[in-house]
Amino acid sequence: MYNYETKYTRYEVGNNTGFWSELGRTIEREHPDSLLPSLPTSCYIPDGNHCFCRLTEHMVFDRCMICMNLEGQQSMDGQAAKDQALSHFLGNINTRGVRSGKFELKYDGKKLEQVTLNVNHAETLFIWYNRFLRRRIEKCPSAVNEAYDLYVKRKYEEQGLDYA
Repeated sequence: MYNYETKYTRYEVGNNTGFWSELGRTIEREHPDSLLPSLPTSCYIPDGNHCFCRLTEHMVFDRCMICMNLEGQQSMDGQAAKDQALSHFLGNINTRGVRSGKFELKYDGKKLEQVTLNVNHAETLFIWYNRFLRRRIEKCPSAVNEAYDLYVKRKYEEQGLDYA
């Protein structure tokens, strides 16, 4: 979105309120010239490790939010259900050695901050978290499903596990 301004019009404000919104300027929703052709994309290769790492972080964050939402459900004993679900989930993560068994959630006040993982920890959680990811991945395009299957199969084989 953009609004065309000149050096004369940028300082104009409404007489009654003193705000720009009073002037009723139109905001253009589409830029007349696409900015994409100016970006050199021929030298970029998508990084699969980075993609899967962010996907795993998002899945862990979503699972934590599901656990935290149990607090508002009185039929499930609210706070106790939330604490039990979160401690069980975090215990499973720590058992697998993520952050040397010291993985914990960070909060900004009462708001849960985004989860961050390095590639090795994301791969560790991938194998364990595979059944939860499957539900999400099935909704994605077939190319994503195939890429995910190949990636998980390779990780299983690297660790000497049977991928069935």
